[in-house]
Formats: sequence, C-alpha cells, structure tokens
Amino acid sequence: MMNSSGQKGPVTMKLAQLQNLCKRDPQGYQDDYKSQLLRFNSEIKILELNPSAANPRFIELMQFITAVVSSKNGYRSDSAAVAEQIMNLLNNKSTNLHSDIRLNLVKSLILMRNRAV
Repeated sequence: MMNSSGQKGPVTMKLAQLQNLCKRDPQGYQDDYKSQLLRFNSEIKILELNPSAANPRFIELMQFITAVVSSKNGYRSDSAAVAEQIMNLLNNKSTNLHSDIRLNLVKSLILMRNRAV
C-alpha cells in the first residue's frame, strides 16, 4: 500500500482497526478475520501448554475475536466454536490460568451471552 507521499504504509493493521473494518464489511475482510482466527487457535494451544504465563497478545486477540463473532454483521457461524474453546480452557485450566487471562475469558463469554450469540 502506498500513502500520499509515495512511501509504503504498514501492511499489518492493528486489531482494533481490523475489528472495525470486519464489522463494517464482513465479506471484504473475511480473509483477514480467518487468519486472526487461526492465530487465536494457535495461541490457545500455546496457552494450554503454559497456562500460568501472562500473555497480553492472547488477551487482545481474544477480545478481537469475541467482538467480531458477537457483532450483528460479523461471523456468527464461528461463535459456537469460539465459545466452546473458551469454555474448555476455563474448565480444564482455570486453576492454572494467569488471573488476567481468566478474567478476560469470562468477560468474553459474558459479552457473547449478552449479545445472544
């Protein structure tokens, strides 16, 4: 991507920007969303190996995924799988999870439930 001065702009977007774009144009950003969903699945596997580690990247990614699958124009077809992954993580690793991660897992589930996902 080129900006107005002819220099290349950043190729990667911040998750907050991508979240906004995914909500506005789900079809146009489906590939970007799917790549973040794959990254989310990988981060969950990593977290299962070391649940007590603080992982701010995972928290940010989880907030992105749950916000997008919870939106009216979003990717609700993935919501059941995401909720199940979060529930499994809480059920199997809750005593070992870092407190920030555990808190944000619960917040994500509450968000999804409140939006009737």
